[in-house]
Amino acid sequence: MPPYFAHEGFVLEMFEGEQVPKVLAAEPDKVLMLGIPGEDKYNAPFEFVNPLVSRLVNLQWRYRDRTNELLSRGVPDWRGEWFVQSAQRVIELYRGLLTDEQVERLDQFSELLPAKLAELDQCGFPETFIHGDYHQGN
Repeated sequence: MPPYFAHEGFVLEMFEGEQVPKVLAAEPDKVLMLGIPGEDKYNAPFEFVNPLVSRLVNLQWRYRDRTNELLSRGVPDWRGEWFVQSAQRVIELYRGLLTDEQVERLDQFSELLPAKLAELDQCGFPETFIHGDYHQGN
């Protein structure tokens, strides 16, 4: 399991009783889940996917006040300042591979990002987790 998913098994255990895959065993770099019968839905129509998205949003809403518990289970903290610093590190890492125009646009983005995140914070939405690779096949 890639490092950015190291927390997945522990988070799924936290959601036991919800409509999530059943974890049989979990370690920081491994998770064994009970098989889910059926076929993949990579090309599923909107009518099939929409209720699943609603379920995910409802789950996120119900766990909105459990940020500390999620963080204690290894969920990466992608809030505010950490996100800004992370974005800036990525920009610096790839700066030499980009055109001058791309660098200029990314520098503008980097400069505006803290203010944009502050604006979002003023909207009053609670903190919650997000599913980082939600798609029809997952």
